[in-house]
Amino acid sequence: MARGEGLLALYDYVQDRLVHANVTKSAALVAEAIDLLEPLRDAFTRAAATAEAS
Repeated sequence: MARGEGLLALYDYVQDRLVHANVTKSAALVAEAIDLLEPLRDAFTRAAATAEAS
């Protein structure tokens, strides 16, 4: 898998889940998307803090 393809696949999957959540009014699918993206957000936040500190 080329660099970035995994992230793109994750974003594609989450977008699909969110569209489906909207159509079906499913809070569970929204929660799934949040559960998948929160660790990524946290990692980006830590990386930005590390970059600012150096």
